[in-house]
Amino acid sequence: MQELFQIIRSEIVGAWRYRWAAMIVAWIVCVLGWMFVISMPDIYEARAKVYVDADSRLASVVGQVGATTGVRSRVFVVRQAMLGRPQLERVARESDLDLRARTEEEREAMLNSLRDRIGITTGRTAESRNLFSITFEDRDRSMALAVVQTLLDTFVEDVLELKEQGVEDVEGYLEEQLAYYSGLLSQSEAELAEFKKRNVGLLPGESGGIFERLQAQMDTLKQMRLDLQIEQDRRDELRRQLTSENPMLPPGSEGAGGVLVPSTPTETAIAELETRRSSLLLSYTERHPDVVAIDEQLEQLYKKRRAENEALRNSGGGMEGAANATNPVYQNAQIALNEANVAIAGLRSQVVQLEAAVRRLNGQIETIPEIEAEYSKLTRDYTQYRSLYDELLEQKERERMSAVGDDRDVVSFNIVEPATSPLEPVAPVRGIMILIGLVVGLGAGAGAAYLFHLFNPVFLDSDTLRRVTMRPVLGAVSKTWLEKGKVVRRVDMSSFTLAGVGLMVVFVCTILFQDYAVDLVQQIRWQLSS
Repeated sequence: MQELFQIIRSEIVGAWRYRWAAMIVAWIVCVLGWMFVISMPDIYEARAKVYVDADSRLASVVGQVGATTGVRSRVFVVRQAMLGRPQLERVARESDLDLRARTEEEREAMLNSLRDRIGITTGRTAESRNLFSITFEDRDRSMALAVVQTLLDTFVEDVLELKEQGVEDVEGYLEEQLAYYSGLLSQSEAELAEFKKRNVGLLPGESGGIFERLQAQMDTLKQMRLDLQIEQDRRDELRRQLTSENPMLPPGSEGAGGVLVPSTPTETAIAELETRRSSLLLSYTERHPDVVAIDEQLEQLYKKRRAENEALRNSGGGMEGAANATNPVYQNAQIALNEANVAIAGLRSQVVQLEAAVRRLNGQIETIPEIEAEYSKLTRDYTQYRSLYDELLEQKERERMSAVGDDRDVVSFNIVEPATSPLEPVAPVRGIMILIGLVVGLGAGAGAAYLFHLFNPVFLDSDTLRRVTMRPVLGAVSKTWLEKGKVVRRVDMSSFTLAGVGLMVVFVCTILFQDYAVDLVQQIRWQLSS
């Protein structure tokens, strides 16, 4: 532990050599950070409180009949009634918020931002579950107040109109929503149909995307090649058997079922000569002229029989060859060989087709993912619009069925607190951010000093030298400061302390006079914009 403290002390002393670099970095980071905090625009919040009985007809208006008992459901009901697309467009138009958008993309982004920044919350207790708080934040206080007021007025007008007109206006509201989503659905259908026409054959099917299809085709191709190799090995083995098997049985041999196999003329002649030769050998020797003549004839017949067998083997290996053969084993092997050749031809055709399909998919692998992503987006939009449209149709039917005996009870509504906006901004919390800037600046200065120390290390004492070099240190010479050096050190420390105190003074002044600085920055910004 003592050694650890010694190491830490050495590192601190080493970093202290670059204290002025640390002070400069701290000043730069702090001043820039404080300037950034001061230049941040103020965010004002406008709020209003309204009592809404979300368990009444309003639930059916937004498709929540019989499902508004929970807090989240009630908040959803009110949000749907206040933050529908037509309501948002009306709020943006009447509060002049749409003037900030110049293009259609900016307008869409502005409406999405408006919906996200409008907060609707409710209490958790049974007494306050129908008391809703509506908030909106903007850098322009008047704009925030105008948005909340317009939103509240719009909702009040819609509610009063529903109360006056009853079921007809509820259905009109639904018709308006249906017309809006019908337009989106038609546009999405047209875009999806056009996309399918442009990319026929390239869209993902039931088997998945291109990578799944490519992997499936490659797996099938691998299996087909394996089956082809098995059939080729089987064919080669059958050919070897046919080569070693005699297609003809000897005369008088029994074939399948014990039936005598008919002999060919050559076999018959050979049999007769062999019988005659055997009879002659009973009376004469092998050198007898008759025996020698018979041997010569047999030799010719043997050659002729071998030629006939060879011709039978080379007759094409087809059914004709198998039919001419008398050996049943040869016949069965020939039939199996024919079947193997047919299977090999079919497998080769399938392998060629699969190889072409794999090459085609590999060629499309660069463009297919983009097409699939676009197709998924269009399909997702279409599904979402279709779901919303179907829900509105069902909701309209439920409203028509529930209108009997309840045509006037639309919603219970009361404004508890009108739209107000405090003069003080809610953000940013500059005091805390200025303090954080000071901490970050001091940390950055200390980090910079330590980095300089790491890049330019020195030995500050004999213990460090001995620990690093692992050699004994015989002695150390102490440094004696002259009077002039002492004065220089005192001036240096005084200047450093004064710089640190100055940083603290600037920090305190920034905290105390931040409001004046903010006003000055806003005036400068206004003059530049005008």
